[in-house]
Amino acid sequence: MGTRSQRYNTVSFSPNSIEFAALLAVVFVAMQFLNLMFIPEQRSRVMISNIMQTISAIFCMVFIIQATVKTKKSNEGGYSAFLMISFASFLWTIGAASFLTVEVVFSKLPYPSFSDYFYIVFYPLMIAGFLLLPYEKTKKGNGVNLFLEVVIVVISASLILWNLSLSYSFAALSKETIYEKFFSLIYSLLDGILLLVMITVPLRRLKTEIPILPVIIMIAACVFLIFSDLLQAYISTYTNFVSGTIADIGWCMFTATLGIAGAVQLKDISDVTSRETALTYTWRPKSKFNLIFTYFWLLSLVALFLIGLAGKANINMAFLTTETIGCVVLMIYRQIREIME
Repeated sequence: MGTRSQRYNTVSFSPNSIEFAALLAVVFVAMQFLNLMFIPEQRSRVMISNIMQTISAIFCMVFIIQATVKTKKSNEGGYSAFLMISFASFLWTIGAASFLTVEVVFSKLPYPSFSDYFYIVFYPLMIAGFLLLPYEKTKKGNGVNLFLEVVIVVISASLILWNLSLSYSFAALSKETIYEKFFSLIYSLLDGILLLVMITVPLRRLKTEIPILPVIIMIAACVFLIFSDLLQAYISTYTNFVSGTIADIGWCMFTATLGIAGAVQLKDISDVTSRETALTYTWRPKSKFNLIFTYFWLLSLVALFLIGLAGKANINMAFLTTETIGCVVLMIYRQIREIME
């Protein structure tokens, strides 16, 4: 028997280990990349891509469900959040399998199709998972500052997302059928909501019994998801969507990374003896983290404003100017409140 830290840091490739999950994730993503780079024949590339997407989704679902069961048994909190994410991963897996069936078995265009309904329901469940994470209550004064930070970050992120991506997708809606327009709008809306919920998670403080590392990994997974959705929307504005594009690598990275988050949660909940020393439990963002995070998004918005002034992008400058000034004023007010306190 070793020490606590030795037991926690032991490398293991057992089926439920983090190392095993990470190895599988690397294999799935590498297979997608190699498929895209070295398989020239479209039908073969499409088939391999769909198979890897489905296998990666199953891998993700298995680890997330195991983590959910273990979280419930531990009575440590966070079960409701992981239960929603488990349902979400299950629906994503069904969507991937049905996508494969439509595109490979029946040789039909997979988007839009009935598989999109499974993907669409996935988003509210994933969003609910983030919202149901147990957070510490904030003091009254800190609560006002937190609210101002969230407003600044949400406005900044929304404007950046709209001007650099969604506006182009919406401009192309006139070329789509009613059915395609419906799904394009729904996906854009859900991606936007998921992004806004996701970026506010770092501004709030998780309860100490909740391991933070799985949450950080889930946020990273959702970044891959949103980026791939936006890329797919961009591709679809020029041609009918088929599998075997770079977007597939991003979706595979999403499910693979989410599976790793489940493995990390499973490890942290199981390894109760190491909890006193585990970084995933003891680390929390410093008091200045919120301020730095908020400034990052505000400065990104200012950078977008400067890009618009330089005429490098098609941006509604009147609206962007108003929102940028508003965010700067809110930030100044937030800083004045902190000084006065």
